[in-house]
Amino acid sequence: MSGREEAARLPALDGIRGLAILFVALFHFTALVGPETDRWVDEAFLKVTSAGWAGVDLFFVLSGFLITGILCNAKDVARNYFRNFYARRTLRIFPAYYGVLALLALVLPLVQPMEDVAAEAVRDRLLWYATYLTNVNLGGNPLFHGDFFLTSHLWSLAVEEQFYLVWPAAVLLFGRRSLMAICLLVIVAALGLRIGLDAADAGRYIAHRITPARMDTLAVGALIALAVRDARDLDLLRRAAWPVAAVASAALLAVFFSRERFSPFDAWVQTAGYTSLAFVFGAFLLAGYAAQAGTRLHAALSLRPLRFLGKYSYALYLVHWPAASLLARRTDFFEFVPLVADSGLLREATFIAAAGTLSIAIAWLSWQLWESQFLKLKARFPYRRPAPG
Repeated sequence: MSGREEAARLPALDGIRGLAILFVALFHFTALVGPETDRWVDEAFLKVTSAGWAGVDLFFVLSGFLITGILCNAKDVARNYFRNFYARRTLRIFPAYYGVLALLALVLPLVQPMEDVAAEAVRDRLLWYATYLTNVNLGGNPLFHGDFFLTSHLWSLAVEEQFYLVWPAAVLLFGRRSLMAICLLVIVAALGLRIGLDAADAGRYIAHRITPARMDTLAVGALIALAVRDARDLDLLRRAAWPVAAVASAALLAVFFSRERFSPFDAWVQTAGYTSLAFVFGAFLLAGYAAQAGTRLHAALSLRPLRFLGKYSYALYLVHWPAASLLARRTDFFEFVPLVADSGLLREATFIAAAGTLSIAIAWLSWQLWESQFLKLKARFPYRRPAPG
């Protein structure tokens, strides 16, 4: 959910990141305080926002693209390839992540004694969180655990960290065309693994969270990053992207309307659905990357609110779920926000605005007071060799 080195040159990519965190936040906020009426407008709103979990898949595609581009550039010009990459990733990711864990495990019980049970659950699983193995720990466990409303979203960060462990070595060892072939194999293998897990009735949470089963989204982003480095490959990918994305979109819409919602634990979604999402988001990313200044797509993705959300998306992702959960449990929106024409949309909109404002404020403070101080140290680990003399 990070990887901002290349995005600095392309405002549209920050806009895509902003869309991703917006989807995820709406999904979580709506799940906490739903309208809970049988009005058709409320049900339609819930069905649409319940698909917002797919924003995580958009993050995965974007991360695969950005990290692969960074690694390819570093491979060509950098000394200390591994040291610099992991040092820069550490400075970008660890301060906010471990800061949030410390707040949830140690500080939260002091300021909110009623949350001691949840904080204790965080401490009980702290080793899993600290070692980025949350997706392994939660893969076979029931969905609702003691710290569900504080940490259940961290599994996706574990997937990305595990991706970082293997992908730099692959980029260093193999050439561009070989890496493209590897990406295609990974896409097929991840789909096959999920189909196998479904056939074996291994559990919906495993296919949703373990890294090998989610690698197709990261591999699609990596494939795009490799293709854009060659004009012929880029042209071939552009010509193939939209027909594939059109078929994938039709499949996703068919699942959505036939199942009446788009659940990440639905068997059809977990098999072909995840790969279809990867293809659709890959085509969207490719279009955003190639969009020229002055085009409507470039203008839309470069909107200042989207870029603002994109800039702070990592901290936003970390804090939005616990912040909104605590807000929902400490304030009764059903009591002081009335129904309007028997619809709970005003109640939902009020909570979304409050939770969003709180999350943005925390993320902004995290960046200004904490994360940015560590990012200054990146200058000690440059990707480029110093100029002679």
